[in-house]
Formats: sequence, C-alpha cells, structure tokens
Amino acid sequence: MATKISIIGYGTMGKAISEALKRNDKNINIFAVDVKKPSKEILGHNISESDFVILAVKPFDAKGAIEE
Repeated sequence: MATKISIIGYGTMGKAISEALKRNDKNINIFAVDVKKPSKEILGHNISESDFVILAVKPFDAKGAIEE
C-alpha cells in the first residue's frame, strides 16, 4: 500500500520536498495543496486521510494555512 503524504504549500520548498520523496520512494502518493495555485486533482482529497502532512509555508502564513 502506498504512503499518502499531503504537502500544504507547494512553492519552492514544497516542490523540493516532493521531488526528494519521489526520488527515494516510488510507492508514495503526494497531494500538494497551494492556495495561490489550486489544482483540480486535489479537490476530492481529504487531508485527514493522509499518513503524513507536511506544512511547507512561510512562518507568517502558517496560522492561516493551519486554520484553513
């Protein structure tokens, strides 16, 4: 079974984390969430179903991202 990882904040750091994870583990599903660039692929994804959630946002955006 694939590991499900959600990355909240898919800017430079979120993309780098995603690429490193994919490079090291082919049995992984990554769902990227970026408020500035919404993706239709993730609309049906429930973050609470993820095995891991990575918060990759700037510190001043963290509170808003967590609340949302």
